[in-house]
Amino acid sequence: MRLSQKFGVTAVVAVALAAVMATPATADSSSNVYGTWPNRLAHATFTSHGDSFTVWDDEADGRAAVVFWQAGAVTGECVNSKGDNTSKTCNYDFTEGVRVKWNLVAQGWANPGCCTAVVGPTQYDTA
Repeated sequence: MRLSQKFGVTAVVAVALAAVMATPATADSSSNVYGTWPNRLAHATFTSHGDSFTVWDDEADGRAAVVFWQAGAVTGECVNSKGDNTSKTCNYDFTEGVRVKWNLVAQGWANPGCCTAVVGPTQYDTA
């Protein structure tokens, strides 16, 4: 192979690698809400590929597991009020690259006044 052909192949490979490496990364995160340690009340995950939240209720305590989210100027919630040892997945179609801010809360959603809400830390992701 001539020297000019070798440089041409090397340049094509370098450009292809740069294009792959420049692809924006996606982020996934999770959150847990605890009562008295180690009693986990609820947990949730955000999956950027598919823009979905999955919310688990981990305790028979009268609370629902709820994710409150904001994606740009749009807000919403994903509510799992099905009871202990259940999960619910909520699928969305967020604008690519939008910042997603969310909190997991265990609260008396279906039974207002039943119990104190427990709020998890704020999570930030990119759709």
